[in-house]
Amino acid sequence: MSSPHIFCSYCGFANDPGMEHCHRCSQPLFGKISNNSVPQLSIPRSRLSRRTILWGVAAGTAALSTGGYLVYRRLTDPSLLTSHLLTYAENQGGIVGGVLDVAWSPDGRRVASVAGVDDGAVQIWNATTGEKLSTCKLEQPVPGGLPTLSVMGPADGKRVVWSADGKYILAFVGPLEKPIVQVWNAANGQRVRSFPVTQLLTLPANGDGGDQLRVTAWALNARYLAVAKQFVLSGKPFVEVWDIAAGSKISTLDPTSPDPGASSRQCHRITWAPDEKNVVLGCSTEKGEDFEIWDVTSGKSISAFKKGDTTTMTAWSPDGKFLAAGTVAYDVETGHKVTTYSVEWTPFSLAWSPDGKRVAVASYRGERYWVPTYGYLSVFDASSGKQLAQYDQGRVDIAVSGMGLIAWSPNGKYLLVLNGHIDLWRMEQR
Repeated sequence: MSSPHIFCSYCGFANDPGMEHCHRCSQPLFGKISNNSVPQLSIPRSRLSRRTILWGVAAGTAALSTGGYLVYRRLTDPSLLTSHLLTYAENQGGIVGGVLDVAWSPDGRRVASVAGVDDGAVQIWNATTGEKLSTCKLEQPVPGGLPTLSVMGPADGKRVVWSADGKYILAFVGPLEKPIVQVWNAANGQRVRSFPVTQLLTLPANGDGGDQLRVTAWALNARYLAVAKQFVLSGKPFVEVWDIAAGSKISTLDPTSPDPGASSRQCHRITWAPDEKNVVLGCSTEKGEDFEIWDVTSGKSISAFKKGDTTTMTAWSPDGKFLAAGTVAYDVETGHKVTTYSVEWTPFSLAWSPDGKRVAVASYRGERYWVPTYGYLSVFDASSGKQLAQYDQGRVDIAVSGMGLIAWSPNGKYLLVLNGHIDLWRMEQR
């Protein structure tokens, strides 16, 4: 049998026998109360009630304090938190694995997602609970679903973005034959306006014998839409930049190949800089891959650098000074390599944290014929390339178009990863 405890008359804490002062509040243990001193019926009723109340208050206070402390630790101590918090949008539009793009609201409270179903409807979610808040639908749904590229690949174009003030959502919707940028009120999901962009996929005027155009990449931000096109026969690429509000083209970019002997060149990646005025074009030939940075308002090339191996990932640092191409970070001004991030399996997407101190990479492996079925999420120190953490995503849905796309929350505490659905991860600080 355990030794009787002595309860403090000030805070109710249970102290070991022989203690002169309370271990919790340091008050003198006057009127020592043993846990074996159970009140008897002969004790006056008023005294029994007083002591019982004191014991109840003390026990309740201790329980509340302990419970509150444990809740506090679970909310603040990374070692007690599960890195993967929840999964949502699993059956968007009635189709499993349909989410193609996602974007955080500027305040980090909501998430907008778009799927390859529902003719381009955008869903708005509570970011940390997964509760669906509203649905933004097309005023007149356009048959044919969302735009798809002629060359399929991971994270193949930014489809949905928020306005800087968080009041509106913009999405690139409709088939390639008749695409539009639609704007909704984020508070109620009501359509505000629609902007027909252009007929992105065109045929020669005579219908035969001419050179046909195809769309190979696009990128949307809150002001502009950039669309990469290529002539099928000649292989010549160019990029059109459209002002969304005006619905007019502001410039045409003409990327030139650094390899004069290359027979064909394709721009398969467009990524907007943080200032939303510059873009990087990722283009490739049979001799390798290169990147060009352009000022979209002037239509002039700012800088270019070449990367030997093929990649489809490009990501800007928040300050716009560095560019990740694949798992290598380059200095934008000089074009020199500054950091390499070593990743297991095949990387699909990379993103800087909002403070620029960390980099997250989603990578996948396949079981047969390299169909991606198992995922990993790695976090690196952005400047040194040292791996800080690695998370096992487990088995994932096959959804090539949006697979592996990463989106950091504005405060850098959470990460969204698309695997057909939306996975919310808590990013541990190390």
